[in-house]
Amino acid sequence: MAQLMAGPACLDSDFIVGDLHGEDHPHLEYTEQCVAPFPASLERAGISGRCEVGFDIDPEGVPVDVAPSCTAWTNLPDWKPFAEAMFAASATRAMEHSRFQRPADFPQKTSTGLVQPVRFEFAE
Repeated sequence: MAQLMAGPACLDSDFIVGDLHGEDHPHLEYTEQCVAPFPASLERAGISGRCEVGFDIDPEGVPVDVAPSCTAWTNLPDWKPFAEAMFAASATRAMEHSRFQRPADFPQKTSTGLVQPVRFEFAE
């Protein structure tokens, strides 16, 4: 399954989305993929993290019911809840602005139980 990396903008993309069971969904492709920006305060503090963004897609290809679950890695325990909330907000905004296209022969119904990993990591 493809993963989103933290970054600054929306992209044209051919990433494939997976479901909660780890299976790819080749019938759902991004037409516009917004990349979650790394929150500047967390980047300055050296805090990295990861989110699993659960969502559904309506018949028009718009993500709905976006629900991220995030984990932050930090040596600053007081920052952990704040960092996880910041990562969740960034990942949610990116997913809500992304769009998907379905093939014409795919049933026009809502796709549910999808998940997209988002990593907030430092380049090595």
